[in-house]
Amino acid sequence: MKESNILLTSLGNLGNRLSHEYFYFGENGTIRYCDGISVGESGAKYIMSHNTMDEIVVIGSGTTYNPGEEGMRIPLKNYSGYRANNIDSLSEYGFYLYRLLQFQRGIDLEAIDVLEQIDSARRNEIVSSYEDFCAEYLRENPGCTKDHMFHYLSQDAEMAHNMYSRLPNLSRHEVRWLKRYIYTALPSELRLTSLDVNSDLKISFIPSDRADRGEGAKFAAGDNIIRILQFLYKSDDVKINLYVDLQGLEASAGYSILAIISMLSNDANSNFEIKEIITSHYLKDGFANPIDNNEMSRYEINRLISGMDAFIKYGKVSIIENYWQNTGIKNEHIDRLVNAMRWMDDGISLCNIEDLEYGISLLKKVFREPFMGELPEFESNVFQVLERGIRMDYGELLNNDEFNCLALVKWAFRKKFYQQCLTIIESKMPNELVARGILYYMNNDEDKELFFKNASVEYWAKPSYLRYAFNEISHYYIKFHGRSFSRTIKTDNKNNTYLECRIRSLDDNSILTAPAFSIIDDHREELEALLSSYYNLGEVRNSINHALPKEGDENTESNDRMELVINTITGFIANYEAVLRIIEEKGLQDFRAKTVEFEEFKKYAEEHMRESRRSGGGRGGYRGNRGYRGGQGGYRGGHGGYHGNNNIQIPSPKLNPGEKLVVSVEVVKEEDTNSGDS
Repeated sequence: MKESNILLTSLGNLGNRLSHEYFYFGENGTIRYCDGISVGESGAKYIMSHNTMDEIVVIGSGTTYNPGEEGMRIPLKNYSGYRANNIDSLSEYGFYLYRLLQFQRGIDLEAIDVLEQIDSARRNEIVSSYEDFCAEYLRENPGCTKDHMFHYLSQDAEMAHNMYSRLPNLSRHEVRWLKRYIYTALPSELRLTSLDVNSDLKISFIPSDRADRGEGAKFAAGDNIIRILQFLYKSDDVKINLYVDLQGLEASAGYSILAIISMLSNDANSNFEIKEIITSHYLKDGFANPIDNNEMSRYEINRLISGMDAFIKYGKVSIIENYWQNTGIKNEHIDRLVNAMRWMDDGISLCNIEDLEYGISLLKKVFREPFMGELPEFESNVFQVLERGIRMDYGELLNNDEFNCLALVKWAFRKKFYQQCLTIIESKMPNELVARGILYYMNNDEDKELFFKNASVEYWAKPSYLRYAFNEISHYYIKFHGRSFSRTIKTDNKNNTYLECRIRSLDDNSILTAPAFSIIDDHREELEALLSSYYNLGEVRNSINHALPKEGDENTESNDRMELVINTITGFIANYEAVLRIIEEKGLQDFRAKTVEFEEFKKYAEEHMRESRRSGGGRGGYRGNRGYRGGQGGYRGGHGGYHGNNNIQIPSPKLNPGEKLVVSVEVVKEEDTNSGDS
């Protein structure tokens, strides 16, 4: 079988195209160095100096290439951009080719530019101080040579620190210049050089994200992985030896590269074989960073991919959390990221929407801050890839300060978190319906007075252990306000009757479900459809949660309960989106209704109760303010709907063991109570 050797790497956006970093690789007791304006460049140089390569495949975002550069395999030696008069006109991918072609030819044009950037007087001052340090070091170490100074400084951090202390007040630009000056003296046998057999090396570019180029829908991660594998594939009789550079793990391409490694590592029958995985370690203030080709085991990478998948797909954080703890690395930014992920996991697992919402708020804070702290190159890249994956998956949930309930519902539905969807809609959507003016209770103090008065009737009619329903006033208003009144009406469908009462309240303040207002009052059909789907969803949620076990037919292809849940959720989403379109057409998307807090309502209700008792109502004597005229039956407030004056005093004598209290009540006409026989 024929074999083809391919390097798979990624590319990001560079800042300064004259800012060199330095890298080294140790093998058989020999250390050799290379430079790189990007870490991806150094990975390619390492591979080109050690292996016979057929192709380099670069993956990058849409901002890293120019139209026409993608998808084309070209011999590196034929790259036309090498002759460009102005390298700033080159794309990041073009500049990458420009640098590799220089490496292939054994030159470094940017190094010449760097050495010319400091004025001669300052240059002479720096060189003089360095020469003094160098002479002293060589006297103390007679076996060393001046042309190896870069090597000595790279392998001895304390020596490098001592050198800098001899050269005070160096700017960052001057430090770069000095390192380049010392590196230039390094003999060729200590530098990585391209193998002659790689003179016909081909190179190609694959966009990681077509949406960056304005070409429509974004590729899903799975689609992108398949597309890359198809590009790498030659034929059934060609084995692909894949070398993977994880040094420059550019965020948009990184997840795809890691997923490819995981996929191929688990496929023993594939035409692909992963030959080498390249990583590096960033050393703070070091002269050069070591390149490593064996530290990251396949298991570690598979575990990372599993952890990323587990959180992005299912909201599970344990794998990533364990990996981070096992590294022993301290980084506050990553600690906050993992903590936010943990809150998300807990919220999803426990179906606790408050925890889930809190986790989202923590993620927003983490993503507002820059990726901070010093990390090894690999961990830095991996967690930036993870952050990008979370950003792409969570989308609208992370974009605005205001909680976006519909975005959370659609996110949970897409992940098939159906129970969480039902809970989010049932518990969180009422606040949004009120706040956005879809159905709300006050425009002024007069409306608030009426709402408080009617809500107080239901508040005191409920046993104390059920009054928690009023803790969130907007939730109470949408789900419960005036519901006990509608229940006095004989009907086959309580939800429909309640909905009729709510809609009637838009025009009639005389019933207990009043007051009611809506910014889409002129679109009653859409408003009714939305409220109906919300009330129906509550019934479905209760029926599913308390459903008895059901024997399935082995020939049944679907679960009718699951279909019911899915249809209920999609129906609500469709109705809510229809209402939002109306609001947008009206230009009222920024409208926010006035609301009250529970403490204010409770204060009113307690004061109203005291007034009622002072007027003779007594306990249970809180008189309702109005009935449903024209309906069946009447609702008159108080416990059970009785008049406040019908107070019954039940004696509570001390009973002996075995005795019980029996109370009987006789109803007589009022005139009978005035007769002498009573």
